[in-house]
Amino acid sequence: MPLISFGDQDAKMNAAIDRAKRSLTVFFENFVAPKNNQKSFLLKVAFESDDDVEHIWIADLDASVMPLEGTVANEPSMPGIKFMQRITFQPNQITDWMFVEDGFT
Repeated sequence: MPLISFGDQDAKMNAAIDRAKRSLTVFFENFVAPKNNQKSFLLKVAFESDDDVEHIWIADLDASVMPLEGTVANEPSMPGIKFMQRITFQPNQITDWMFVEDGFT
């Protein structure tokens, strides 16, 4: 999947991030007690390096520790972060979430 750039003043992207953050309890309620028809729980997490920010999908989540832990689920372009790397992050870095329910995201 190609890297899509956007500025920190992008109103539509900021609104989408705000919606995701406000609804994060929906994600965690289902993550903690998934139904039989739910799978593939992922969080999108913002990582910063110098003046760059990259939003990276994180899978295989461990929300029982702080900082949170997960596995990088896409090929990042940020130096020092690799696909399938185990990584830690803070809840305030979360910018999106998803899970599959009945085959749909």
